[in-house]
Amino acid sequence: MIGYIATSYDWIPVDTQNTLSGFIHAELYKSEPWKIHVFDPFTLYSGELKNQLLAKNLRTAEPRAGKIDYDQPGKLIGNWFRQGTGGYDGNVNPSNLERYWDGHLSVAPDYLDPTSTDVSIGNWNGIAKQFVVRGPVNAADVSANSGIAKYELLELKYLTASGKQWVDREGYAVGVHPAQDTSLVGTIAFQVLSGEKLKVEKFPGKTASQVSGFTSNAIVYER
Repeated sequence: MIGYIATSYDWIPVDTQNTLSGFIHAELYKSEPWKIHVFDPFTLYSGELKNQLLAKNLRTAEPRAGKIDYDQPGKLIGNWFRQGTGGYDGNVNPSNLERYWDGHLSVAPDYLDPTSTDVSIGNWNGIAKQFVVRGPVNAADVSANSGIAKYELLELKYLTASGKQWVDREGYAVGVHPAQDTSLVGTIAFQVLSGEKLKVEKFPGKTASQVSGFTSNAIVYER
């Protein structure tokens, strides 16, 4: 026993001798070099202590510690960066890290309920936002052969297994998952291109049926 934690805080174990395999270009994360070397913290424990920790874990799906490296070559799933922004650090001045995340984009399973898909984007109408995709989709099935994929985005709200709203860091609850009955925010269109590039356009307030294709507002992302 070292002590007690009065409030929540972030921590992560790092092993620089091993690199996560799910980042296609790990060098894009050079501004936070530890990120590509994280590993499952539950492997540091054993016996009853490990069981007690797992019992407090909101995520019940395997891997119990979650996953951050979802990239698959030629597929929509994973992390993307707006073309020309230099990856995770966003080509910002080191003395001013404001909005380095502006060019970030992630299309990946929800961190608590991997049967749901989230879109996290650094700039949605000028604000960094995270949404849940309407319905069951699998971004790993979307490739260059798929053409345009249109995902309807809903406000992200979590519910417990009993249907009660759960607020992030509110405490332990069973079966936490994104709701599918929240307000439609808009549609985002994707087209996987060759060379690990992705064409993206946001259509705030529109349904997928109202989006016929890309306009001059489309942006290219890369990884």
